[in-house]
Amino acid sequence: MEHRELDFMNTKEINPKTKTMRAVIVSHILFSLVIFAGGCATIFNKSDQDIAFRSDPPGATVRVNGIPKGKTPVTIPIPRSTSKPIIRFELAGYEPAEITLARTMSGTTAGNLILGGIIGVAFDAMTGKGYSYKDDRLHVELTPLPQTKSPAD
Repeated sequence: MEHRELDFMNTKEINPKTKTMRAVIVSHILFSLVIFAGGCATIFNKSDQDIAFRSDPPGATVRVNGIPKGKTPVTIPIPRSTSKPIIRFELAGYEPAEITLARTMSGTTAGNLILGGIIGVAFDAMTGKGYSYKDDRLHVELTPLPQTKSPAD
């Protein structure tokens, strides 16, 4: 008995060339899904973004989410994340200054809408790599603490 392969939706025989072409197309689609399902920003963006911090006067301690990272002027790699980092500048004799880093949607995330679909966008949002910090340089002017009068005055 001769074995013949029939098309799933049709009762006509499948041409071997058509079968091979279908396999190639399906493999290309699956490969594309694997590549783009991770999210464009996750693939192309670094896990952190370098931000340069300066203060007037210089020498202020820069804390990122409460952790000291250096003294101004300094460039610090700030991890991309789903939360907005809080930056605090501290210098003896000056009032501390606190800033929350503003984020914006990364341009590579827009590529997901075209190439990767909602899965890529969701993945970028979950990892935080779909965001970039608006400013790559931050400068603060520290305010001197008010002078207290001594009891002898």
